[in-house]
Amino acid sequence: MGNTVKTHIKLTDGKAKLSATSEGRALPPVVVDFHPPTGTREGYDPMELVLFALESCSTTTVVSILRNRMGRTVTGMEATATGVTRDHHPKSFSHIDIFMTVTSPDAQDEAIAKALPAVEEKLCPVWDMLRSNVEVNVTYSIHRE
Repeated sequence: MGNTVKTHIKLTDGKAKLSATSEGRALPPVVVDFHPPTGTREGYDPMELVLFALESCSTTTVVSILRNRMGRTVTGMEATATGVTRDHHPKSFSHIDIFMTVTSPDAQDEAIAKALPAVEEKLCPVWDMLRSNVEVNVTYSIHRE
């Protein structure tokens, strides 16, 4: 059996604003909210959190592969994710585009192109959960210092 992750959500206003925490972690709560009229948009909506989860999982995995498996120097990583929802309910993502900028003096296109399939197919659990239902496309650029 794998690790257990336990989170907690609590309604914090008269609309739909929530406070989200993870058990056993002394971190500030994440504020979750919805668009009006359901919410007041004073926090991240669940769809944004999905994008954050995919971006953070995939980018840190690329950095880890480049540094630890390929011996490359990575001094920065940024990513932007754009998700497009379906026209019907539930309005889940139909596809997500991620653009990564890797800052590295020695990473080459071939290294990143080799890392991405491993991220998608083996190492990023968030991508694994989305893969069967959402098309995910990743493009990247390398910034030299």
